[in-house]
Amino acid sequence: MVLGSSDLVPDEKFMGSFDHVLDDKGRTSLPRAFRVTLEQEERPAYLTAKPLCLAIYAYAEFHRLRREYAELHIDSRERLERLHLGNAQPLAIDRQGRILIPAALREFAA
Repeated sequence: MVLGSSDLVPDEKFMGSFDHVLDDKGRTSLPRAFRVTLEQEERPAYLTAKPLCLAIYAYAEFHRLRREYAELHIDSRERLERLHLGNAQPLAIDRQGRILIPAALREFAA
């Protein structure tokens, strides 16, 4: 399952939860609304792990999360950082509108 963050664009085009099939190379297609939104961004989005799924964050949103985590003063901060930030990968969309899900991230969405 791939999630999109609702904080990315005011009209919420980049919001929702989608189930997709992976091909033999670990690629999956993105919903059109996600592709259009991400292709308009100047900097790459990030694909990262969440419990039992993956999430895509626009560059600015991802770095906002990094700053928020740095300000947390809770015991689980390190686990949050390790899961969300430590597993993050820049997202590249190919000409067919697919993204490659690295093997390490596939395990989180299994």
